[in-house]
Amino acid sequence: MHQIKNRKDIADFEKLLEKGIELGVVKEIEIFTTKIVSPQNKLVIIPNGILSNGNITNYTAEGILTIFHTFGVAYDAGIKQTKEVLMNAITSQEKVLKNNYTMIKMS
Repeated sequence: MHQIKNRKDIADFEKLLEKGIELGVVKEIEIFTTKIVSPQNKLVIIPNGILSNGNITNYTAEGILTIFHTFGVAYDAGIKQTKEVLMNAITSQEKVLKNNYTMIKMS
């Protein structure tokens, strides 16, 4: 898990929302419908009645986007070395926050 915080970097995802099984960037809000563009670049039209009757998750409302990644690692790979390689790859990215929230978990 790591977090990105930079308003400029996530400006395109300012209105990244998830409603039920639909996820996308808000393109347009009309009187009866809301249009979002999915990560697969599909236009999804959602009736506003549905939006007003359930939970909506806004991933970028706080200006920080937390990202979870899952990696497959060989059984014979050293756990310590694997964690070090992953941590170095994450922390070397300038858009990743330099804080104590970055963590590597193995299961």
